[in-house]
Amino acid sequence: MRKRPAPRETLYGIESFTYQPQTNSYLCPEGKQLNYIGVKLANRSHIYRSTLKKCLDCPQKKQCTTGRYRQIVIHVNEPARERARERATHPAFAIAQRQRRKIEALFAELKNQIGLRRLRLRRLKHVREQFFLAATAQNLKRLVRFLDKKSPESSRVPV
Repeated sequence: MRKRPAPRETLYGIESFTYQPQTNSYLCPEGKQLNYIGVKLANRSHIYRSTLKKCLDCPQKKQCTTGRYRQIVIHVNEPARERARERATHPAFAIAQRQRRKIEALFAELKNQIGLRRLRLRRLKHVREQFFLAATAQNLKRLVRFLDKKSPESSRVPV
């Protein structure tokens, strides 16, 4: 019968390991080195791996890995991903996301309802003209909707 792996939360995370920039390696909580193996192109990640000999008699092996040795996988763009995670915690990020959704909704409306599915990017001057025309069409639609809501109430004359 196959042994079931331990639950993920009981194993050490990447924060338990210390990066050593001078040797491009990581140190495990026991102080053993995980060497850089290379880049795995399939998932665009750097691989750092210990050896069977280092992990075999380690007293913290049960908290570290369920395999024969420990391997750490770090995405190639991990510094940028970490900055993005950190920025997502700020209140300004939520405000920017709301503003972005509004703009993207306008472009979705241009594509789906007005029928502007392709732009002819011949020259910057013409691109601006197309966007101005599209924005004008959107504003006219909003103005008609706004005036339509106002007109039934204000046009009624008491009899």
